[in-house]
Amino acid sequence: MNKHTHLNLDARILIETLLNQQHSFKSIARHLGKDCTTISKEVKSHICFEKSGISTDDGSAVYRIRFGCARIYSG
Repeated sequence: MNKHTHLNLDARILIETLLNQQHSFKSIARHLGKDCTTISKEVKSHICFEKSGISTDDGSAVYRIRFGCARIYSG
């Protein structure tokens, strides 16, 4: 595992996607070949929660996980 390297945009998009699919930090770390602490710190420093416009049967809002306050990808 590389020390002191930043995660690139592709890695951040993968983290975002896998978090939205309910993967654990450990599972994501295995995908990226990084330590789970790296993933945890990345998420803690860049995560945002966005209302998805969907609600559950009991009426509570559903939130989508994404990085930063602006979209990091278009699509």
